[in-house]
Amino acid sequence: MSALTDWAATILETHEDILVPVKKLWVEYCAQTPGVSLDEFTRALEAEERFEFMGGTDPRKGLEELTEEEIAEHIAEMESLGFYGGPRVKMAHREITAEHIAKMLKKHTDNMMNALWSAYDVRPEDLDEEEDAMLLDLIARAKELQLETQEILPPPPRESSSDA
Repeated sequence: MSALTDWAATILETHEDILVPVKKLWVEYCAQTPGVSLDEFTRALEAEERFEFMGGTDPRKGLEELTEEEIAEHIAEMESLGFYGGPRVKMAHREITAEHIAKMLKKHTDNMMNALWSAYDVRPEDLDEEEDAMLLDLIARAKELQLETQEILPPPPRESSSDA
C-alpha cells in the first residue's frame, strides 16, 4: 500500500484545501488505480502517522424522510458537484492557519453567490412571485453574509513593489 499512501501524500502536500474528504481522494485514486475499496483506502491512510483525520459531514443528515434510493441519488448528485461527506484527511505536519481559513471562507462564500445567481438564472418561468421573492431574499441574505465575511477577514497581502 506504499504506492497508495505516497500518492495520497503527494496530493495532500499541496492541496489548496489542506483538509480533503477521504472519499474525494479515493475517487481520484480509483480513476488511476481501480480495485481498491474505500475502506481499504481509508485503512491504508489511517495506518500511517503522516496523515491526520478529522470528522466530516454526514451526507445523510436531514434526508431522513427520503427513501434509500432518493438518498443515494442525492448523494451521487452532490458528489458529482464536488461535495463529499465523510471524514477528512490532511498531512499531519500541515497546519490550518487563520489565513487558510480566511481564504477558504472567501472561496466558499463566492461559490455560494455564484451558485445562487446561477439558480436564479435558470429558475422556472412559471415560478410564482412569492417563490421568486424568496429566492431573491435568499440571495440578498447570502450577499450580506459574503460582505460581513469580507469585513472580518484580514486584507490580502500586498504585493511588494520594486519602486520603493
